[in-house]
Amino acid sequence: MMYRIFEKTWTIAGVLLALSAALPVVAQQSSCEAVYRQALNDFNAGRLDRVISGVSECVSNRNNSRPLRREMLSLLAMVYTFLDEDENAEKAYLDLLQLDPFHSPGTDAPELAYLSERFVTYPKFSFYVFGGPLLGVKPQVSKSYAAPGVTVRELSYRRNSGDPAGAMFGLTATVNILHPQLDLGMGYTFSTQSFRYTAQLENALQSDGARGAAQLSFFEQHRWSQIPVFLNYRFNKTNQPGKTQLIPHLYAGVTLDRMHQSSARLIAPTIRFAQSGEEVSTGIVLLEDLRNTLNSSFIAGMGIKLHRRGFFFGIDIHYSRMLRNLTQTKDRYSNELLLSTFNYVDNDFKLSRFAVGAGVGCFLFRSKRKYAPY
Repeated sequence: MMYRIFEKTWTIAGVLLALSAALPVVAQQSSCEAVYRQALNDFNAGRLDRVISGVSECVSNRNNSRPLRREMLSLLAMVYTFLDEDENAEKAYLDLLQLDPFHSPGTDAPELAYLSERFVTYPKFSFYVFGGPLLGVKPQVSKSYAAPGVTVRELSYRRNSGDPAGAMFGLTATVNILHPQLDLGMGYTFSTQSFRYTAQLENALQSDGARGAAQLSFFEQHRWSQIPVFLNYRFNKTNQPGKTQLIPHLYAGVTLDRMHQSSARLIAPTIRFAQSGEEVSTGIVLLEDLRNTLNSSFIAGMGIKLHRRGFFFGIDIHYSRMLRNLTQTKDRYSNELLLSTFNYVDNDFKLSRFAVGAGVGCFLFRSKRKYAPY
């Protein structure tokens, strides 16, 4: 019984303490609302100096609501404009834009519309989450090799109808640099990448020691983690972030690539000998020692963002190409199964990839004075 009495006592005391802390804020809010109403009366009566002295203290008080502070800053900027105090007018309007980057002066305040032309509002930061399919993965061969005594007569990387090229998922963050339309970005991407290898061989070695023509085919698959660093250029100034906008953009940069080593594999390698009709295949051959796990790539792309009040939906097309040989050259001939049974030796090659992605993101805006035309 005593425990319940103490519990109720502490609850009541907590409520009273919260109310006592909130009452000054509420009173202050009500006081500043009255100050604003009086400032409007002074403005309409032409008593502009009284407007400034009345709202200056309230406008800097962050305990007041955002709508109230926004209205007071708008009024203050207008008054300074009428008084030809440009520096103070610009400071008040910049404070207004920092409070509400989506502010639009409208047609009822031509003075503020003129003042707004002196500022640019742009995305200082952006965040983007995306995903999409790879439309193509193609090896770019720089030097060809073959098993001893074997000639590769014809080589193709064309996918079969059921072969997936892969997919990618990732996120990026950008920060504006140097110019309101130029961003520096960084992120993380996870992708799966696959391609089909088909070769016509001459003088291929059979299990009985005979040699002849053969066809070799397999599906190679990897998983990658990539850290991109890139520059992104937006083709409009995003100077009215409150309106719906289409924002085309281009980007280019480099990535640091790391292959998940255990994921590198050949799937269903199959060799068919033309003369004897012999066919040899197996399920999966791991390539852990045959691939360089660290690489880098050049990336480039373009896209468009549909933006509305800080949030956007984006669609991009993306191209990348590795800068380093994917084959581990010192172990090129080390896999006896591939060498003797399938007459296969790795070429020196790099991968190029083409993808399309879609995602959602947000902008965080900042405003500044235009010191030069953009």
